[in-house]
Amino acid sequence: MPKPFLNIDEQIDLLLFRGMTINKKEIARDYLLTNNYYNVINMYAKFFLVHPLMESYHLGTNFEEIITFHYFENEFRQVLLKYILLVESTFKSIVSHVFSDFHRDDYDYLNTTCFDQATIFDITFTHARIVRFIQRARQEKNNMITQYDKVHHTIPLWVLVNVFDFGTIENFYRNMNLSERNLVAKFFSLRLQAHTHLKSFVTANDLSSFLASIRD
Repeated sequence: MPKPFLNIDEQIDLLLFRGMTINKKEIARDYLLTNNYYNVINMYAKFFLVHPLMESYHLGTNFEEIITFHYFENEFRQVLLKYILLVESTFKSIVSHVFSDFHRDDYDYLNTTCFDQATIFDITFTHARIVRFIQRARQEKNNMITQYDKVHHTIPLWVLVNVFDFGTIENFYRNMNLSERNLVAKFFSLRLQAHTHLKSFVTANDLSSFLASIRD
């Protein structure tokens, strides 16, 4: 049975009933209105529950503490997102460059013989996702992919890769031939060395592990 809708004042009354302290109700009202009770309370107030199965809070639990937790995670998420996007952009560029240098025919990125034959089953799923990206782009018509296709009558990987999501480019890399994966890892290592204190080279397996962690 779904829980009934509660307006802001009813939400505050419920929190008070469960033992939470609210010093300034106006601040609480504004925060709950603009941040959503479910996102704030269900996600962060659970750490202050007496027991996971009980709907009462430890003595002294303050609404301002919940706000602090929520604010911290939002700020932390923004920091992570900034660098995840940078890694994603860099990785896409390196992968598309290396693969296109080894495989120069049109649509080689959809040719299973251009990939590690030990992962042939996995690459077919990646290819299906890539085809959907192409179909979606052609349906939308006015975008960089269809414009390139209209002029040059092909869609190279270095153009298409820009619309890949993180999971697709990760899977694409994981299914590349080992020599190409190693070259991508080498270029990526050189990039890291130029901007960090890293001295050693990252292996292809290391890079795959890093990408899986970033995606998660």
